[in-house]
Amino acid sequence: MKHYFFSSLAVLAFTVAGMVAAEDYGDKSLGKNEGAFARTFLKLHDAEIEIPVGAFHRENDFHYVLITGLAGDFVPGYFKFQLDQLRRLGIPERNIHLIRPASYRSTETNLPWLKNELSKIKGKLIILAHSKGANETFALSVTDPDFVERKIHAMYLMQASYLGSPMADELLSHVTHDISSFSPREQRYLRTDKLRGKIMYGFFFRHGLMSTTTRASKELLERLQTANPHSMGVLRSRVFFITSETDDGLTTRILSQYGPSDSINPITSQRVPGWGEHLAHLAADHIGFVLPFGRQREKRALMRAIFTHVETQGEIAKHCPHLFSDDT
Repeated sequence: MKHYFFSSLAVLAFTVAGMVAAEDYGDKSLGKNEGAFARTFLKLHDAEIEIPVGAFHRENDFHYVLITGLAGDFVPGYFKFQLDQLRRLGIPERNIHLIRPASYRSTETNLPWLKNELSKIKGKLIILAHSKGANETFALSVTDPDFVERKIHAMYLMQASYLGSPMADELLSHVTHDISSFSPREQRYLRTDKLRGKIMYGFFFRHGLMSTTTRASKELLERLQTANPHSMGVLRSRVFFITSETDDGLTTRILSQYGPSDSINPITSQRVPGWGEHLAHLAADHIGFVLPFGRQREKRALMRAIFTHVETQGEIAKHCPHLFSDDT
């Protein structure tokens, strides 16, 4: 209990410190994705179309499950905006669930617990998972495709690190990135930020962080190579990857050697080609869409675009038939 109490205080303190230093990243762009989902997102964002409050009323009684990432079991307000949006869209409270996997545990340890939590919910599931939560949801899907086929209708996996996070490698001292090209002021900030990260993640959440490293990703790739065709077929029809990138921030500059990133994970690590549909590519940093403040229009539009993507019939189609027309 003492460990949990002091961990909570430390995480809250470091989160607030990070919020103060945070920049307002990104814009409303969906990058390279220019399909129906992206067009719906932009129309919702620009208020060209509107979804009436309470319009989502499903006859088949889907349950909407939000799964947090690293530190999501400690950080106040994680997914609060998304939960409020579900209520405003008319999803009954009994059909809304927030699952917070333990940050201090490895993905391997969390998998049986996560399956058990999902099994408690009666009915088909729509999952929105972020970061390490998305890693764990995907890992569960790969290891138990029969459970996915039986239980899960769709998984929206956002900003994960399936192929490893260089920032996790840095915080665990698996690798040290060169910052000599940065200004003295920037170097001081980065060293302070790294120390804060090492204390928060490297100490309290060490096992959880280790699950997102480049080393850990090799185990996932091995599982994918040995998976049977049926598993791939099940996941392809249910997995939707949501990636993002930002041009701002010092960590983004550090990660530039790996290509574009969301300030934590490179784009190349945020999806697994062949194992689902790349649904959207956002202009956003890693935490901008899951914390309760800022980017309200973008978060609102993304949530409504996701659940418009889920909803292809029923009340929403009656209210907004233009969402499902060929030119949407």
